[in-house]
Amino acid sequence: METAGNIIQSLCDYFVIESLEAHAEFPDKFSEVEEICNELDSMYDVRDRLTTDLTEKQSLLMEVVVRAEDAIVIDDLDLVRKYYTRLRNMDRSVRQAFQLRANNHERFVEALRRLHKIIEQAAKLRCGEPSRKIVSACREAIADDYKSILAKYLKFGV
Repeated sequence: METAGNIIQSLCDYFVIESLEAHAEFPDKFSEVEEICNELDSMYDVRDRLTTDLTEKQSLLMEVVVRAEDAIVIDDLDLVRKYYTRLRNMDRSVRQAFQLRANNHERFVEALRRLHKIIEQAAKLRCGEPSRKIVSACREAIADDYKSILAKYLKFGV
């Protein structure tokens, strides 16, 4: 797809073609787009679940901090020790949850990069306004969560 796009761009430059529509047929790339879209959907779900979990853990962490401070005020050292031990364990859990969320975000960004690269390659199969339209339509579809239409845009244009 990339090679075909480069050839088409060279031909458009050489023959001074200002606008060129194209019908692309790259089944492997289109199936990859579908896979990436499915991957992104699952990552959205995981991100939401991890964010909720992290928020809940942070809330519990703040509660334990308040209880530990109250125990310090009433001078109950056994209770202070208990709360700070719980705080250390909860902090470890929060850091692990944050690391999971960060890893998920990294995978999400990588999938988006692969998708944008394919969109750019498909745009190179066209010249001029159709090229710009396909990029903006695909980005709009991603933003509006209409990922199922991406392969059709890439194949037939806008």
